[in-house]
Amino acid sequence: MADLRFVPDHNMSAYLGDPPEKHSEFKSLVDGLIISPVNYAIMEHPTIVSDYIEGFWSTVTDHTDSSGNVSIIGKIQGKPITITEQILRECLQFGDKDTDPVELDQDLVNRTVFQMGHEA
Repeated sequence: MADLRFVPDHNMSAYLGDPPEKHSEFKSLVDGLIISPVNYAIMEHPTIVSDYIEGFWSTVTDHTDSSGNVSIIGKIQGKPITITEQILRECLQFGDKDTDPVELDQDLVNRTVFQMGHEA
């Protein structure tokens, strides 16, 4: 497993858009977050949010189940948080089908990876 630690150079802001179709019941929640002080705090005071992110990464462990699926398990304010590939794919809506490809300009990818502080 890769080195699981907080990297302060990573972009910690997020765009709150419509949730995946299978989680459409959360649309009103997302809409509420967008107009709430929470969204303002995340965008205007990222240091507060970074404390939670850093706390999460300082507690993470990785777990592989019998099927070979890897989970990252950490805590935020003592509450366990589990992240899996499936959860990420649902939330980020990766285009995994041949009919729905994701094409990115190689120069854009290289610049983005460089800005994130990737050292490989």
